[in-house]
Amino acid sequence: MADLVLLPAPGHGWGTYFAALDEATRAVAAALDGERPAGCRCACPVPAPEAPLREGVPV
Repeated sequence: MADLVLLPAPGHGWGTYFAALDEATRAVAAALDGERPAGCRCACPVPAPEAPLREGVPV
């Protein structure tokens, strides 16, 4: 079994790689944000909305 290795494309540095990775992560998170289980009795609670932050601290 091989390990998964993610590397920047040739000609691109780590800064570009992580910027693209962050953008992709935000897109996936936004797409899944409204998803809720349907048709099953999931015992998991619905996630609470994020608390507003002030200088990185929940208020």
